Amino acid sequence: MLIRVLMLLLLASSLFAGELNDKWPPGKTEKMTYEIKILKPNEVINYNYVEITRSNDGKNIFHVRQTLEMPIQSIKIISEEKYSAGDLNLISSSNKFFLPPGALASLRVDTLVIEAVRKGDSLYITSNSDKGPSETLALESGVMTSAGSHLAIRDMNLETGRVYKYSYINLLRFTGKSYQIQDVTDSVLNIEKITTPIGTFDCYKVSNRIPGAVGFSYYTADYKHIPLLIELLDPESNETIMTLTLQEYE
Repeated sequence: MLIRVLMLLLLASSLFAGELNDKWPPGKTEKMTYEIKILKPNEVINYNYVEITRSNDGKNIFHVRQTLEMPIQSIKIISEEKYSAGDLNLISSSNKFFLPPGALASLRVDTLVIEAVRKGDSLYITSNSDKGPSETLALESGVMTSAGSHLAIRDMNLETGRVYKYSYINLLRFTGKSYQIQDVTDSVLNIEKITTPIGTFDCYKVSNRIPGAVGFSYYTADYKHIPLLIELLDPESNETIMTLTLQEYE
């Protein structure tokens, strides 16, 4: 169960691109705080703190830093990634899992580190544990990670009925199996009013199909396309198993 949760938790991070790429000046930083409510098998509350900065050094890069805190499980995950602002391709991803003492016996490390760097048409993945194998993957096009899975959607013209596809790799797992690049399909369903602690907004409802779950993401209908709410459902029972709700935005 823990591994499955780690696969799904870091879906809240999003980059501004497309229209926002022109409106986000170098050096600007955005911060978002999400409440993560896990409903099955027991209700648990966690938090994800997201910080996005566009570099002002002329390299035109978006830096994404996430800190996921799971106090009951004594787990903390820090993810730092770089994306090219021009084509929104992943440049690098560094993920550090600060694990509870019990993990040392099974994983042989108390801090698991999984990193990926793109060089040309290849993605080089390294890890300090065989539970996250080191390997090289060939890339046919750009690829998104879990920390940037909503980046592509916010770059697009969200209109009801539109369908978007992109490539996805999940680096937030440690099963010992090889990593795979998978195709993801997102569909814009309709517009709904969504209320969160930061207010009530008209939002595009987008269906997300990811391995192991079905998700619905709600983006503000203005040009920012801020992700206010994300719901994850069990594909067999159709029950909601987790929600991510925006609590603070600055």
